[in-house]
Amino acid sequence: MKIFNRLLVIIFSLLIGTISLVTLFMALGWTTPLDYLNNVFYSINNRWIIGITSGLVLLAALNLIFSSLLKNPVNDTKIAENDHGEVSITIPAVEALVKKAAFQIKGVKEVKPVIKCTPQGIAVFVKTSMHPGTVIPSSAQELQAAVKEFLEQTAGIQVLEVKVLITHVFQEAKSRVN
Repeated sequence: MKIFNRLLVIIFSLLIGTISLVTLFMALGWTTPLDYLNNVFYSINNRWIIGITSGLVLLAALNLIFSSLLKNPVNDTKIAENDHGEVSITIPAVEALVKKAAFQIKGVKEVKPVIKCTPQGIAVFVKTSMHPGTVIPSSAQELQAAVKEFLEQTAGIQVLEVKVLITHVFQEAKSRVN
């Protein structure tokens, strides 16, 4: 979800909560909001301001509704198509394959893959943590090659690129001697 849409959800949630709270107090006998609204709507300028603001809120609400309904995230990618039909693989399955390939590389401790599907193939972004003493440039290059080769051989997926981000290098645990 885009930041603008998240901000709209927060604003609408606060607005609905406030309206609900005021309505609850009005149901319990608090009439001040009704008196205030009657006074505000007597002026033609205030009606224009309220009308324009309501129109903008309506447009924002429609934007939120359409953006949530129209976006259909890609959850799988097509591997092959033959006489019997189409063969696809889900993103979680690709992530599991990436982890399997990555953990075969010496020095890799943790792996968090992010997969992006395109019509031409997939792009893999691997966030990883390494053990201490690992030569990072060569291990990262080995990781890229292993992930690409493993996915292409095992799943038949066209891998466009493999990006690696080293997020952490663990320190060796020092033993305490008393």
